[in-house]
Amino acid sequence: NPVGWYDSAGPDINCEYLGSVYFDGNTCGYFGDLIENFGKTANQACCACGGGITNGTVNTPSPTPAPTPPQNECIDNPVGWYDIDGPDYNCTWYADYSIYYNGTCGQVGDNYENFNTTANQACCACGGGTTDGTVTLSPTPA
Repeated sequence: NPVGWYDSAGPDINCEYLGSVYFDGNTCGYFGDLIENFGKTANQACCACGGGITNGTVNTPSPTPAPTPPQNECIDNPVGWYDIDGPDYNCTWYADYSIYYNGTCGQVGDNYENFNTTANQACCACGGGTTDGTVTLSPTPA
């Protein structure tokens, strides 16, 4: 609760993902209080993490992000960027593994350039992205 909750790393890190068996079945224990979105952490929002609601009352769905985020909010840019190894290695991957493996961005964020951009330039989780509301909507090959 709220229905459709995901953490600020993006929609891929949602209650279903956090309730998975990664990290010896204790993903919520490791990461459930680390990242907040829509005013709640996973341990507050997800039934799989001991949160959510169990009395049948459901709040309205999570807010849908506006097409143009407000200034000062970081947006991965270009939107849809991924590294030279392919679409699985996108900003969500860097965000996930930077948390899990303590520093993926620092270790390889300047490597694996694609579309003339590295993770450290493209991904908010790596200190890149944009905060002025101007984004490139999709990567274009060099």
